[in-house]
Amino acid sequence: MINKNTLLFFTLCFSYFIFSQNIGATEINPVLISSWEESDLEKYEGMYHFGEGDGSNVILLVNDDKITIQIRETRYWSEGGYAIESGLTQLSELELKWEYKNLTNVKIINGKLFSNEYSGEFVTYKEDLKTYFGLKINNPWNTWIGKNRYEIGLKSTNLDLKEYFSGQFPNASIEFLNREELASLLDNNDLALMRNEIFARYGYKFNENGEFDIHFKNQNWYQPKYKDVKPFLTEIELHNIAIIKEIEESRKENTYIPEFPEKNKRIVLTAKQDNLSIALVVKRINEKTIEYSIEMVESGKNNYTKKGFASVSDGPYLGSESDESSVSGISYFCDEYIDTNGDCYVNIRLGKEEESGNHLLGKIIKNCNDKIKDITLDNFPTLIEK
Repeated sequence: MINKNTLLFFTLCFSYFIFSQNIGATEINPVLISSWEESDLEKYEGMYHFGEGDGSNVILLVNDDKITIQIRETRYWSEGGYAIESGLTQLSELELKWEYKNLTNVKIINGKLFSNEYSGEFVTYKEDLKTYFGLKINNPWNTWIGKNRYEIGLKSTNLDLKEYFSGQFPNASIEFLNREELASLLDNNDLALMRNEIFARYGYKFNENGEFDIHFKNQNWYQPKYKDVKPFLTEIELHNIAIIKEIEESRKENTYIPEFPEKNKRIVLTAKQDNLSIALVVKRINEKTIEYSIEMVESGKNNYTKKGFASVSDGPYLGSESDESSVSGISYFCDEYIDTNGDCYVNIRLGKEEESGNHLLGKIIKNCNDKIKDITLDNFPTLIEK
């Protein structure tokens, strides 16, 4: 039985993909509460839910002796609060948003929590032979509780932090990453995605119709809300963004940036030999990647179409490739973009031979074309920009 003077709320709520119980409380009966003390601080790591309904979540991360705590207050209206005061959003945007606050100088000593903003302790709550683990915060951010009171947030027991942080690279928001390991494991495209996923998780608004705006709008977890999310970033995320940028900058010094094709321009190239016609459509979406579509039409056979993305190799630059125009017989330098999937490959070589015109020229090396023959440099003519 709970003491009649005790105000205790148990609400089963849905927050961020999981179900967890929460306590929004004042004057908790001390008989039901015990200290929770661990020598291994990683046992405190996880999410703690405060308040009623959606309420707010506290994310606590432990990296060796470094403690990171972020308060995620859920769904504040845009006409008030920190986001407006900081100029992160506009008064005219009448929609629900998240707000984030990072605690500073966080320490955990003998089960007690200390920071510049809040203090508290880790506790257990027992009821009906069940034990719940929680974090008690003195004078919490939920002002409805009143002064000189405290609130307990219950720890989620069924939460995998790597699932809580959406995206392909959740670790970038969970742990301090190692520069050497990142440099050896990830190419430039993955590094750029990892870095921008950090911003996307906070609802950063990317440049409209840009590469990452298009990419993240295709992710069901992405909710563009803010024009600036830098004040939300944790120390972990700031560290990881910095070392990713370091790797990217160091690679730029030794990386060749292709000359062809022109960026963000849709270009169609065609050629025909005997009964086989090929149309190649390319659009360069960033410094080293093109979006492409190849259509092959041959009499008596089913049409074949292949779409995808091809990139210039991230390896050391060994010099431009060269091809010979089947129209003029003149050699020209070209850039090669590659897309592979198992045993199937697409190599697209693009360049210009200006003596016979300022048109983009292309050659294809490709297999896995259904019943149409493999295409090589020698068995099909140069494709020419229309």
